[in-house]
Amino acid sequence: MKRKAAKRSFAMFLSASIALGLFPSALSADADPAAVPRSAAPVLPGGPPVIGVQPQASSEQRVIVKYKDHADRARVRAASAAARFEPLSRFGMEVLDLAPGADAGSVVASLNANPDVLYAEPDVKIRKHMSLKPKPNGAAPGGNAAGSALGPSAPSADPLVAPSSSPDSASALPKAASEAAVSAAAPSYPNDPLFPSQWGLHNEGQSIDGSYGNYDVDVDAPEAWGIAKGSQDTIVAILDTGVDVNHPDLAANAWRNANEIPGNGVDDDGDGFIDDYYGWNFYGNNNQPYSIYDDDFYGTQIAGVLAAKDDNSAGISGVAPNIRYMPLKVMGYDGGYVSDALRAIDYAERMGAKIANISWSTETYSNALKDAIDASDMLFVASAGEDYVNLNKDDFPEYPAAYDSDNILSVAGLGMDGNFYNVYGMKSVDIAAPSSKILTTLPTRDPGIGAEIDNGTYKAIYNEMGFEGMWTGDASSIENHREGFDRALTYLGKPDGGASSILLVDDEEVPEQSDLSVLWEYESHLDAAGADYDIVKVQPGADGPSLETMAHYDIVVWFTGYGFGSSPDGRPTTVLRGADQANLTSYLNGGGRLMLSGVGALTNIETSDFVKNVLHLDFVRYDFYRGTSDISRWRAAEGQPGTIYDGQRYDIATVVFADYASNDESVTRMNLTAAMDDYDYDFGAYLAPAYASGAAALVLSQDPALDAKAVKERVLLAGKHLETLWNEDAQGYMNNGRMVDAFRAVSDDDVPGKPLKPLQTDSLDQPSGDMQDVYYVHLNAGDKLNLSLTGDAGSNFMLTLYNPDLKSVADWDAQDKVLGSSMAAGEPAAIAYQADRTGYYYVGVFFVGSSGAYTLGMNADPAHTAGTYEDNADAVAFDGPWAEKADGGYSGGTLKAVDSAGRATFAFTGSRIELTALKDDTMGIADVFVDGVKTASPSLYGKTPQAKQTVYQQSLPYGYHTIEVAWTGKSDPAAKRTVHAINVDAFVVGDGGGAYTSVAEESDNAFRYAGLWSLQTNAGYSGGRAQATDSAGAYAVFSFTGTSAALKAATTPNSGKVTIMVDDRPETAKTVDLYGEATRYQVPVFDTGALPYGPHTLRIVNAHAKNEKSGGYGTNVDAVVVTKPAGGESLKIYQDMNPFVSYVGVWAMQLSAKNSGGSAKYSDAAGNAARLAFLGTKVTLLSQTGPNRGMVDIYIDGAKANEAPVDLYGEKLQYQVPVFESAVLSAGNHDVKVVNTGGKNARSAGHTVSIDAFYVLK
Repeated sequence: MKRKAAKRSFAMFLSASIALGLFPSALSADADPAAVPRSAAPVLPGGPPVIGVQPQASSEQRVIVKYKDHADRARVRAASAAARFEPLSRFGMEVLDLAPGADAGSVVASLNANPDVLYAEPDVKIRKHMSLKPKPNGAAPGGNAAGSALGPSAPSADPLVAPSSSPDSASALPKAASEAAVSAAAPSYPNDPLFPSQWGLHNEGQSIDGSYGNYDVDVDAPEAWGIAKGSQDTIVAILDTGVDVNHPDLAANAWRNANEIPGNGVDDDGDGFIDDYYGWNFYGNNNQPYSIYDDDFYGTQIAGVLAAKDDNSAGISGVAPNIRYMPLKVMGYDGGYVSDALRAIDYAERMGAKIANISWSTETYSNALKDAIDASDMLFVASAGEDYVNLNKDDFPEYPAAYDSDNILSVAGLGMDGNFYNVYGMKSVDIAAPSSKILTTLPTRDPGIGAEIDNGTYKAIYNEMGFEGMWTGDASSIENHREGFDRALTYLGKPDGGASSILLVDDEEVPEQSDLSVLWEYESHLDAAGADYDIVKVQPGADGPSLETMAHYDIVVWFTGYGFGSSPDGRPTTVLRGADQANLTSYLNGGGRLMLSGVGALTNIETSDFVKNVLHLDFVRYDFYRGTSDISRWRAAEGQPGTIYDGQRYDIATVVFADYASNDESVTRMNLTAAMDDYDYDFGAYLAPAYASGAAALVLSQDPALDAKAVKERVLLAGKHLETLWNEDAQGYMNNGRMVDAFRAVSDDDVPGKPLKPLQTDSLDQPSGDMQDVYYVHLNAGDKLNLSLTGDAGSNFMLTLYNPDLKSVADWDAQDKVLGSSMAAGEPAAIAYQADRTGYYYVGVFFVGSSGAYTLGMNADPAHTAGTYEDNADAVAFDGPWAEKADGGYSGGTLKAVDSAGRATFAFTGSRIELTALKDDTMGIADVFVDGVKTASPSLYGKTPQAKQTVYQQSLPYGYHTIEVAWTGKSDPAAKRTVHAINVDAFVVGDGGGAYTSVAEESDNAFRYAGLWSLQTNAGYSGGRAQATDSAGAYAVFSFTGTSAALKAATTPNSGKVTIMVDDRPETAKTVDLYGEATRYQVPVFDTGALPYGPHTLRIVNAHAKNEKSGGYGTNVDAVVVTKPAGGESLKIYQDMNPFVSYVGVWAMQLSAKNSGGSAKYSDAAGNAARLAFLGTKVTLLSQTGPNRGMVDIYIDGAKANEAPVDLYGEKLQYQVPVFESAVLSAGNHDVKVVNTGGKNARSAGHTVSIDAFYVLK
């Protein structure tokens, strides 16, 4: 969906900069006085120049909708004022572009009330994090002073001069002794000339642009490079602004789509994107990864930190210099939208990215963004946020970093001294990384700051700085400002060299007596040239000379000095007012010659007809004073070949610079460009994630089989502990107390080492220095760990187990953390241990005198597995005044009860949990939490005592879980009096094997009701509630993903009958009688039986029929129990409209709610094909069978997967039929292709085949 980008103005940018204290009125006091003379840039006494403030363009009228399965999407769209829509099929979403004038808030509210909609939300704006200077030492949290937080400062004459010390110099010191003692790999230092200035990679306390940091506050990159530099098979997607992929330090590692031929205008790989050779620009909906007009600095900077090429004798090095980065542009100068981020996430995963680097955020919680991240296998490394919004991210979260997803790594920034930079989190931030004075890559464009215009009718010169801001030699001498002016005047002169009449227009908005006036300079230049000229003084806020006046002169020299437009009434104006632009246009079209100079000359008219179609200039951007001294790095102008300034070079300075480009080279040529470095320093927490992404990429290059959670785990465990992150007020560590440490993340010689697997073989070798290996394993309290180690004949190894407190095996107190050790010298070593607490434990294998190979085996028996755990078991913890009661009828002879605030907790490993309790007339209602989430509020009330009652049970995915039973102080309404005690008799843990069940209550979002339904409450219902109706034809539709489903309902003397269908297939319809002689609750009245794993529906319809004994037609829906296979949550669905399902030949589309996702593609021509490349272990094709259907052949990875053609014929049309299921495939990337054979069953009336969806199991 195309975006209508708001036009930028100087006011938009500059006013924001002023508000943040980022834009000086002239030049910062920190600037080198020798570099910026007073005559070049005076200090404005009245504060910053008056700049027009324009409101930021409002976000477009877009809404993201996530539908329930089998929703009638067309009907929803029709009711939503949607002018058009864009499918996000992979996520079951659409982006609706609302009709002009539609009230987005009302539309969202209406959609959320629609039974076909799971949720709807505005297309949330995502914002760039700004480049901010750090706080000074000792600054209170929340401040953002302009001073440096990095220690003593001494301005550098050249920001890119490398520090005197280098890794190769004699003064270079080794790393900490503990690291040196355990590292078997020598550090690898690159030959990149600016590497010594990359303190984030290697910090020896060297001077960085005049500031000093603390030794070893870095990510230990050279040490890591001695082990791993990354692999070209590891791809990190940069979801940000664009990236200058042609930068000399970035070109080598840019990802390239091997299946796409660049520039041929064809979608060669059929992925829905034409010429996506370098990724895709989702912000602009094109294949350009970089645009000079969109302020594509951030993406370029991040790419440099992450993956700049090393050892190329140029520039810098990235953290992971051998990996590939994938530029996916989701933002421009004004930020972006969640919808573009969703599309980029989908694309990145499809194209093989394993990590997504995110520097942006939104303060608005987006369900759509959360769902997309949760559905992805990538690790998302995200910036925790910036200070100018809020500080403590525990209290003021920013997303996606603040989502609780397992595959998000939240990163905050820190400075060279190890102190936090702008934001922190005691709980919400995972780790910190460098973000202050970061030297990295910049786009290679040299900004255009001067132009010469000649269309054959008129000539013009535009000078951005004004000639007062452009000189050679000593700036204090007026003569040194003259050479550039003289060339411009000569260009505008008569071809025969004759004298020209000149009108000098003084439009600088200050009296000529003012120290700020530069009129005298222009007079001096014209006098020196012997020119005949008149002067017109323009009053502030007034129009300049009329056309009639200017028409009398050959040349008009119009200068604005340091004026930016006066605002006597508080409203912004421009220097060149509307009348001025019109008069100048007419003057030029009449053959006039114009010299226009001054920093404010085009202020607030950057996109006007005068600029674009008379001067033929396109505005690119304003300089944001990127750099550590708060002054522009645009310090010199270079003349361009073939122009009046060919071969010339000038020093330049002004209050602010603007970058322009010619939009018609036949008319306008840029004659001056600012000579820009391809590298510079910058500040901002947006840079921090790139360090963590780089460390994660190095880990993945070592072990590509690791999933996102395992990579995140390793990066976090490897984090370097910093005492500077201790928060005295909170008595805890900010940002987890750690910064990224790439060396420890890839090293197996010290904590954390590598993840411990059931069986691993390795070797130790004294001559090479590889004398120890370290592993880590997570144990829950009560888990039993058994270790065994065997070595080659004649080898000697020691096996050691450490507790979670270990920081390094080389620490002086490491021996105090040893839980057990054993020698493997001819006999296997063995250690058995039961964990006394939950945490990460470390296993060391040490060389003890003889080299060789070893085999390390591990078996971990989980805690509290299948069995019954009584109330008095050590595993059950009670909080509150619980009292023990004894009775032979209780499980184990005792139970514990409480009648005030209290809770019982139990941790277990299994796939089913059951709570046994006593029911009697003194008991009330309890709350039950599983894994921290409230799942039920069972009633323990009973008119008569009933011991050993199962009051709660739940199936779960097999694994480690916790259950908590809490007192509520609530009574069961059936008691008709105030009684609210609760009790715990026993917990029963079950192991259901691979399959597990989940219960969806009647209020679950997966239910959609139509007709008249009412909510019924009774302690007998599952969850205490049910939906009921006696209205004929009223129905409920339940959508689920699983292999079977069972409906629970109440059977009563007054109940009628329901008709139930599975997947809306008439042949599955079954009538179920809910009559019962006595009322019974939670009765399993219907079971679907075995279904193919995937999305399904249950339709439950009041049949308005009844048993002759029944007193009514009432029916009810209590809950549905869904069965899922192990790993079922890893199902991914690719609908027919998914952009990654590609088609060959002509395919038609049919919209129908009966199709999976609401649509299907059809073809009846032989050879037409559909193709999907996927990551997984099994693929299933959903299609339709019917009386006119043909046959298909299916190919997996190029090999035919079916012996005989798959026949789609059926006597009746059926939807969502799983017509093909592949064999189990090896984990990894695969390709499935479906081809219309052109054949058909003899009974079939046609050759039509359809593609509804592909189900992929990971």
